[in-house]
Amino acid sequence: MKYRAYLESLAKAFKYRFEQISTHYNFDSGDEFEIALCYMLREILPSKYGICRGHVISADGQSAGDDIVIYDKERFPTLRVFPQESYDRKQDIPIEAVYAYIEAKYTLHINGDINDRQCLLKASSQVATVKLVCEKREPRLREFVHPYFKSNITHGDLPDWPKILNPVFGAIFALRVKENKKLPEILDPKETMKALVGASIGAQKPPPDLIIAGDSNLIIPCVQTPEGHPIMHSPFYIQGTTASLQVMPSKDLAFATGICILLYALDTIQLGRMPWEYIINDGFGHM
Repeated sequence: MKYRAYLESLAKAFKYRFEQISTHYNFDSGDEFEIALCYMLREILPSKYGICRGHVISADGQSAGDDIVIYDKERFPTLRVFPQESYDRKQDIPIEAVYAYIEAKYTLHINGDINDRQCLLKASSQVATVKLVCEKREPRLREFVHPYFKSNITHGDLPDWPKILNPVFGAIFALRVKENKKLPEILDPKETMKALVGASIGAQKPPPDLIIAGDSNLIIPCVQTPEGHPIMHSPFYIQGTTASLQVMPSKDLAFATGICILLYALDTIQLGRMPWEYIINDGFGHM
């Protein structure tokens, strides 16, 4: 129960700080919720992780995303020189530096039109696009040393883990949930669960690895144990192997649990190198 106490403590701290931050932001716009979430993540994540709002950029100029990017600020620069922790301005982050991407929604519409910026389908599409752009970076294979894998394990032995060490973790964080934009907010976690069942979570490929739907509901990747019970083993959703599991933790624990899943994913990701020679020679016009 000690770990549960940690989750409860994290949940209380998150709720307290979020209420403090919310006094400065009324959340009428999506930008305000994104900024508040950036401040919250900054207080929780280790300092090695940079946090900004903006886009991921590939070497050939393709960009994706518009919400929250978590990147390696110790080794990699942002592409736009702004003051640190300037969350009101959008940054450009090279794909080689990206750990995770979060779609932040103050209100998430579970069943909405793709043209609705707040709908689950649109948010999932944004996450999928970021992941696909980041697939252009040089992959790091498991032959590299990794603290979570034994050196004699082959790819086939780990079907619910990515085949590379530098995948991008994609998530959707939503504070409130509606069935659609015309209906009122769903306040009962059980009703949120009902609305989530049957939602087209995997319609976008690759789908999000994590969805926080209000303060008491999660969608996480799971596999079956030999006894037939669903369990979250890897924090990453693997198409064709992983199933989506709708989970209703104890009330108010969804954000705390989701942040722990984010930390788990970040702890396993090993980014590769920055293509400095390409950047330098491109500046000379030789690439």
